[in-house]
Amino acid sequence: MSASDIQELLGLDEGTSRRLATGEQPVPRCVALCLWLMAAYGVSILEARVLAEDPGATRSV
Repeated sequence: MSASDIQELLGLDEGTSRRLATGEQPVPRCVALCLWLMAAYGVSILEARVLAEDPGATRSV
């Protein structure tokens, strides 16, 4: 799981991602929990992207 994958998954801009990584800004509990659960249960970035999709969004076939 790369920093850019996490950044994309969580919708973070590069500045926020850098501040979180350096400890300049505390990691929100919900973000820490999400990442911890992904690691604990072996959820890949691809699986997380599928789970994070908006079920109400229209899909083209």
